[in-house]
Amino acid sequence: MNSQQHIRTLRVRLLAMSRASQRALDCAIKGYELRNIDFARQVSAPAGEIEEHRRQIKDLSRELMNGGISKPSDSRFAFAAASISTALHVTYTAAAQIAQDS
Repeated sequence: MNSQQHIRTLRVRLLAMSRASQRALDCAIKGYELRNIDFARQVSAPAGEIEEHRRQIKDLSRELMNGGISKPSDSRFAFAAASISTALHVTYTAAAQIAQDS
């Protein structure tokens, strides 16, 4: 797989991870506000999905950074993707904690 395919895959994975984190956060907040455990239960569903996306993003970013990227902007994107995936994972973890506490 060339670097452009890696970058495209990184974008798709980041978008999917962002959607899953946002969905978990929305459900956790709704569950907390409405005191409804059905919303809170929905948060744990994407946990495996989040972990898989995070692992793939980390691997692809590392591969891009070590593989000799030709453009500096691609190198920055790979580094940013790894940082963003960590932030999204933290968001998901906080949402899961909110859901558990409610």
